[in-house]
Amino acid sequence: MAGLLDADSQLAAAEPFRSSRGCNVPWGHAEVAELANIMFETLPPQVHDLVASELFKGGPIIMLDNVLQSPGRKHLRQNRFWLHALIKVFPASVPSAYFLADALLELNHMFDGNLLKGLGGQDSRLTLALQEAAKLKKLLGYLRYLFRATVHSHCPEVAALKALLQKNPRRCRATNHGPCTLAQINRIARAYYCY
Repeated sequence: MAGLLDADSQLAAAEPFRSSRGCNVPWGHAEVAELANIMFETLPPQVHDLVASELFKGGPIIMLDNVLQSPGRKHLRQNRFWLHALIKVFPASVPSAYFLADALLELNHMFDGNLLKGLGGQDSRLTLALQEAAKLKKLLGYLRYLFRATVHSHCPEVAALKALLQKNPRRCRATNHGPCTLAQINRIARAYYCY
């Protein structure tokens, strides 16, 4: 009997990672598990207690009505624990919603299946994970938009999140001369438009 159990565990370990995207993805289970562990550790103990209790009936876990809603600073404050965990892993970019959905499904597994409770079945759990991941992606994108505009904020929670962000190296154009002055821009523009 012990030999059969060992063979089953080896078969499960050898099985390739299946993403919520449904095709080959550039990330694996290790990256997903890393983000899920950070989310698990970042959430306050009250959330752990609530999810473990009988009172938690499930439903949306990200405080944003839907993906089409434009987030505001209020939404960043309400979801600061989720965003803090994301920024620890992605300080300079916004990850794929499918990656976030995979991490939420792994986090659900860490909560013994109590975090993502939908109407029933595996499909509703996956659908809820994808919806919540899209909300997280939208919130992190909005936070990065505010970060690009200014590092400061009137709200201390948003300012603390912005302090953890880094500039995206792909968006920054590194030059040896530093930023261009207005005279340099005008000279380049005249050279470009003068035939």
